[in-house]
Amino acid sequence: SVLDIADAAERHTAVARTIGLSLARLTDQQHDRYLELAVFGDDVPIPVTVLARYFQAIAGWSLFQTRRYCQRLAELSLVSDYQHDHIRLHDVIRAYLLEQTRHRQGQLHRALVDAHRNLVPNIDGITAWWQLPPTETYLWAWLPAHLHGAELNDELRACLHHPEWLIGKLHHLGPPGLEADLALCDDPLSRALSTAVRQNAHVLAPLQPAGSLAATL
Repeated sequence: SVLDIADAAERHTAVARTIGLSLARLTDQQHDRYLELAVFGDDVPIPVTVLARYFQAIAGWSLFQTRRYCQRLAELSLVSDYQHDHIRLHDVIRAYLLEQTRHRQGQLHRALVDAHRNLVPNIDGITAWWQLPPTETYLWAWLPAHLHGAELNDELRACLHHPEWLIGKLHHLGPPGLEADLALCDDPLSRALSTAVRQNAHVLAPLQPAGSLAATL
């Protein structure tokens, strides 16, 4: 297929042409929403609820509109997978989206972050991301990457250094997930925390009774 072409330049041209044919069947507003998907990772399950909050903040779309839109993208093969509760982007498509939005990546990441601030309280001028509901599994996994992409570095550090984020991340994704978060920052405390997590990963699994993991950390 055209997606298997060996030459990188020819492959990029072929992908752009193929995607362009499908994009031509979208309205201008739908096309804009598609480019805004560039903030999400390839082959990452993107919850429709997260997408709906993002599109509601950017364009005032409802959850119903977002679901209809996801179905349309699936019909046009513009997403690699669509289930009732999530979509996925193919890596080739995401590369195309990144190229198309390279000059406004920070803006898009910030829009996604801002769309979710009302999920948690604001404490002394800081969004308390460590109080995210346990059901927000996408944000527990990927919020730091979006803060980093938005260049909200002070906010990222405030989140990653908070004990409740450290414990919550360990509960949700284990030591590798927390290490990945801390690798986004290059300050002394982040490096020290990363070293501690890496060296003690074997004792930082979920423990009983409740509170044992926090005490161990």
